Amino acid sequence: MSEKNKNTSPLSKTKVTLFAIVVVLIGLIAIGPSILKKLTRNEPSLVQMEDSEESIDRVIVVSMPEDGQFYLGREPVNSLEALREALQERLNRLPLDEKVIYIKAASKVSYGEVVRVGDIVKSLGLAPRLVTQKKSR
Repeated sequence: MSEKNKNTSPLSKTKVTLFAIVVVLIGLIAIGPSILKKLTRNEPSLVQMEDSEESIDRVIVVSMPEDGQFYLGREPVNSLEALREALQERLNRLPLDEKVIYIKAASKVSYGEVVRVGDIVKSLGLAPRLVTQKKSR
């Protein structure tokens, strides 16, 4: 092999690699914002949903301020079994496309307690959505 062929091969590989990276990045840039719009377009913030009088019946929020304390919306619930029954009753009143349950737990609530509530939601045929807050510094 001549000196010229040895030097052009690595350069052409580098060009192809850079071209592939640019193509992928352009694709991600072009698709990215539209995907984000689709994911967030129809879902107002949880605070807006909780405070809106018209959507108060559509939004199901299970709050857990401490271990063993449960609230369905703003109403206290005594036990996990009572929570299951109340959730089932609420879900029966909602149209199929609006069945979403949010779980909102304080930082002092144990992980196991949140998992138990999530299991109840899963047993009702839905995937729970967890509401978290940023850690204060």
